[in-house]
Amino acid sequence: MQVNDMLRILNVDSAQLPPALRPPVRAEEAFARVGRTAQPCVSCGQPATATRIVDVSGAGPRWIDTCTPHMIASTKRDGTSAHESKALNALRRGRTQ
Repeated sequence: MQVNDMLRILNVDSAQLPPALRPPVRAEEAFARVGRTAQPCVSCGQPATATRIVDVSGAGPRWIDTCTPHMIASTKRDGTSAHESKALNALRRGRTQ
């Protein structure tokens, strides 16, 4: 997913995002950001459970801390082969079996 698309989905202005370290960032550093130090989701303010670094044009690397629902909403979806309704129907059928 393109950075601008992600920011649009999250309804976030890139100027609101805190500066990040230059990639590559070790997993321990990312975990420390959301695992040990409470960070709010950039979209809703709930506790963040995921973080990533994006390169914002003209601003450089920025942290995007998200709660689980907003992390899922802003994750690349191009590889999905089934339409959303088909996936939901499959999940519903699985509950009744």
